[in-house]
Amino acid sequence: MIPPTNFDLEALEAVLEGQQNLVVRDESEFIRETGIPPEKLEAWLSQEWVACDIAAVMAKKQRVRWGAVLLTRRHGNEVFARLFHPTRGLVVRDIKAESAEQMRAVVRKCGLVESAEQIISEVDVLTEVCRAGTVPTSEIMLRWVAMLRPIQALAQLRTGVDAAPMRRLNASIRAFATACKERGRDQSPQGKFREARLNARFGLGNYRSVLDGFVELKGTAKGVSSRESANYVMHECGLPADQYLDALHMLANDGSDPAAVANPPARVRTALEREQRCAESLERRRSAPLSAPFNEEEAERFDDPVTVERKDRGADRAEPFEDRVMIEIDLAAGIAGLGADQKRAVEARVDGLSLQSSTAAAELGWDQARLEKVRR
Repeated sequence: MIPPTNFDLEALEAVLEGQQNLVVRDESEFIRETGIPPEKLEAWLSQEWVACDIAAVMAKKQRVRWGAVLLTRRHGNEVFARLFHPTRGLVVRDIKAESAEQMRAVVRKCGLVESAEQIISEVDVLTEVCRAGTVPTSEIMLRWVAMLRPIQALAQLRTGVDAAPMRRLNASIRAFATACKERGRDQSPQGKFREARLNARFGLGNYRSVLDGFVELKGTAKGVSSRESANYVMHECGLPADQYLDALHMLANDGSDPAAVANPPARVRTALEREQRCAESLERRRSAPLSAPFNEEEAERFDDPVTVERKDRGADRAEPFEDRVMIEIDLAAGIAGLGADQKRAVEARVDGLSLQSSTAAAELGWDQARLEKVRR
């Protein structure tokens, strides 16, 4: 403990001018305000406050932190003082106590019964969202954290609340706890795949969040979702970090039923491999050298392949670009009446996947029996 210092109070106040939340109190006055017994003051200051060196502060070698208190004691014409700022733990406890008091005031203003009914409604909605599996677990948990303050305030004021709403509130909380427990129990590959897709969609902002209106919590939830997505991509799927963003977009836009995917990590890897093959094929076509030099007429056709007609071949013959368009139209019409599995097999075959290969089932995310059924 730094001993009291005899100093020029006006000089110190000049150095601390503009210091936010600086409180100057006589020790006896400070004891009355805080309610600390005089015999316990020194122990409390040692545990909950940090002593500052006034000489260093006046020399501007030490900065006084937020919430500082200058305790003064007069002896005749001399003034002795000690300068403290609160520890982080004390600040947090004070903020929590102030926040709790504010929430109790809000509950009293709204009415105890009305507040209980509103909280019950919000807990029930959160329970249904948890059971439906449409929102990441991290987002649900943070929304629950935001609801704890009004629940605690209502519990502290429950003596003025009818017993029936409180019983229903307890039942709602138990139902929510059960839903969370059941959801957390699913650690299957399909369950992890479902959670990874939800995290990816939340991270990319692809749906409305239950944290809308809670800006800070929403930012925290996005950070948690990003870490969970990265963990799934690199540890469950075995992909390198440089494929994280591609995998994130694949997960966010995947429309399959997670329960029907036999091997979710293989599905992710296959989708990225197929995308890579398509990108490489497109790049090869773009960079392929021309087989013959252009003449003037061919250059004109290349610039406008749709509208330019070749007089030497007849005006009614389609250009190569038009041929490709017609092929796409014919393909779409041809698979329109097929089942979902057959459509997917045809599209994969067009992308370059051989259905006869040994890895075809894994790349499609199917088992071998399902692939054989589609082949027949």
